[in-house]
Amino acid sequence: MAFEWTQSSGSRQPKFINDIPFTASTTFTHGQALIVSSSTGAWVTAVAGGPIGGIYTGPTVTTPASPLQYPEVIEVQPGDEFKVDYVGTPDATFLPGQAAADISSGGLTLNAADVTGGPCAILSVITSKTKAVVRIKNRQFS
Repeated sequence: MAFEWTQSSGSRQPKFINDIPFTASTTFTHGQALIVSSSTGAWVTAVAGGPIGGIYTGPTVTTPASPLQYPEVIEVQPGDEFKVDYVGTPDATFLPGQAAADISSGGLTLNAADVTGGPCAILSVITSKTKAVVRIKNRQFS
C-alpha cells in the first residue's frame, strides 16, 4: 500500500487539486507522494528529504507526451493522516513521535532506516503489517 488518506484531525474531508497537470511521458502510481516542479509547474514524484505537495488518488497511468493530463491529487494539509507501508530495517527511533521520517525513492513508501530530514511525523507503527500512520509536516503548499 502506498500513501492512503485516512482522516484529518480537524474532521474534514480531503481537499483535491485537479488543475495542475502531470509531467508528460511519466508513470504515476495510486498513492504516490508528489510535488509540483518549480521549473515546469507540473506534478513530479516527491523526493527523499523534500516536501510533499499531494498524494495521487487515481489508477497507475503512464502519461502521453500530449495532451496534458490533469489528475485528482489530495493536497497534503495540516492534520491529514495517511497510512503507508514502510521498507528497510527500521532505525531504532522509527517510532511514534519521530518527526523526520523520510520517504523512499519513488514516493510510495517510507524508508524506515532514514529518520533524518524527512517530511513525515509518525503517529503509530504497525510492525506486524510494516505500516505506519503519519502526518506530513513538510508540505509544499503550507
